[in-house]
This record gives sequence, C-alpha cells and structure tokens, in this order.
Amino acid sequence: MRAGRLLHVEQLGIGIAQSAAPSDALRRWFHASSEPWEAFRDRYFAELDRRPEAWEPILKAARNGTATLLYAARDQQQNVVALREYLMRQLQLRK
Repeated sequence: MRAGRLLHVEQLGIGIAQSAAPSDALRRWFHASSEPWEAFRDRYFAELDRRPEAWEPILKAARNGTATLLYAARDQQQNVVALREYLMRQLQLRK
C-alpha cells in the first residue's frame, strides 16, 4: 500500500473555517450524554446562530461554486452532517 503525500492547507489553496466546528463543551456534553443526536444537532445549530461569522464564509463559497466540508470525527453522522444541514437551510432562507 502506498501512502499519500501530505499537503499543507496553503498548498491546496483552500480556506479553513474551524470556528464553525462545535464547541469543545458541546462535543464533551454529547459524548458523555445519552441524549439523541437530534439534541446535539439542535444545540449545535444554536451555537451557529450565535456565530454567523463562523459559517458565512462557507456559505459564500458555496454560492460561488463548490464548498467541500472536511472533518476528523470518528462518527460520520455528527458535526459535518449537522453543519451541512444548517448551511443548506441558510441557503434556502437567504435566496
């Protein structure tokens, strides 16, 4: 098996919006909680509502072409799925 070559973000020419990630407190709460994923999503959306500067650059990129969301979470149903849903809603609201 061949390993891929690592590239720095600057070499890719992409923007990073790490501030759009859920807060550490929210992630810790979810991993320690027995609450369903929907409760996490609702709390995450509330965080995003309070920080439009975190996600508006992603929305702008999506309007101008393609925005690719990358994540490092083990569970694929969490952060990036919720963020995509939130952004799709914002695109619909702001048409």
